[in-house]
Amino acid sequence: MNEVEARALLAERTCGGVPLKVGLLSNPGSGRNRRGLEQLDKLLVPYPEVVHRQAQTPAQVSEVMQEFANRSVDLVALNSGDGTVQAALTALFNDQAFDRLPLLALLRGGSTNVNIGDIGIQGNRDKGLSRLLSWADRVHTGVELRERPVLRVTASPHSSPIYGMLFGAGAITRGIEYYHRNVHNKGVYDGLATGLTTLRMLLAVARRDPEYVAPVSILVETDPTAAQRDRTTADADYLLLLVSALERLFLGIHPYWGEGPGALHYTAVHGQPAYPLRAIPSLFMGRPNRFGTLKNGYESLRVDELHLTMTGHFTLDGELYEANSTQGPVSVRRDGPVTFIRL
Repeated sequence: MNEVEARALLAERTCGGVPLKVGLLSNPGSGRNRRGLEQLDKLLVPYPEVVHRQAQTPAQVSEVMQEFANRSVDLVALNSGDGTVQAALTALFNDQAFDRLPLLALLRGGSTNVNIGDIGIQGNRDKGLSRLLSWADRVHTGVELRERPVLRVTASPHSSPIYGMLFGAGAITRGIEYYHRNVHNKGVYDGLATGLTTLRMLLAVARRDPEYVAPVSILVETDPTAAQRDRTTADADYLLLLVSALERLFLGIHPYWGEGPGALHYTAVHGQPAYPLRAIPSLFMGRPNRFGTLKNGYESLRVDELHLTMTGHFTLDGELYEANSTQGPVSVRRDGPVTFIRL
């Protein structure tokens, strides 16, 4: 559902005084949810029409999405981490159980929740759900809608697509591995967790520590409409490569500064970047200084499609996948859009 369709739905329900049909999916294994879901059950008592289901695996998430579609749910609330959001998007686009994509609301149920800062419900899980249910029951107009494209990623030309909001390769995958070894299950959540991991990666880049930031060889092919440079193909070593449908990441960072007609942000740091401590902090906020240039190893574009020939790991919304150059390029392209509720 795009934003125009979403506003039409809300106007129709508001005029008719009809509440939105809400489906709530909780992953009991996600960070904050491991403490229990009892408080959610209490919050749901005044709203018996809300369909609340639990799911942990992609197959279970797909089954829940099918049930929500059968029940004509208007709004899917995801109480989980980013991985479950990715599984839900994949089910929505691959299974196509809904005649029209539902509105989405992301609750702070996971450990990191990178998506929350840009497209999620603010505040903690319980307060956020309480506000969302109250709004959906009365169909208040005081809500912000955020339309975003979705990344459609295929690991090879013959694999099934997966869908998400943030793709990464290089140091990002090393950062995820570091997070799971050293930060996960330490009671550190969201921006602080990802901030600590990012700081560790930045120091590794500055020290050129191969244990954490070994360059990855990637053949990058961009779509012709995104060519803001005199080449659309680059075979090089990369320390970091990301493609994002989000405008803001953790701690409000906006690590994009390139222009172009594409809907997706593409940012890369080459294998031997110059002046990393002087360039990268400024680039994280989308403000390139005199050190953050392509000549020094930093680039940013807006694209609609990328083909990445590589061998090694890549990540989509925090989940790790394997790519092999002998099986063909990894494809990353725009799909959607989807519309998220912000309260």
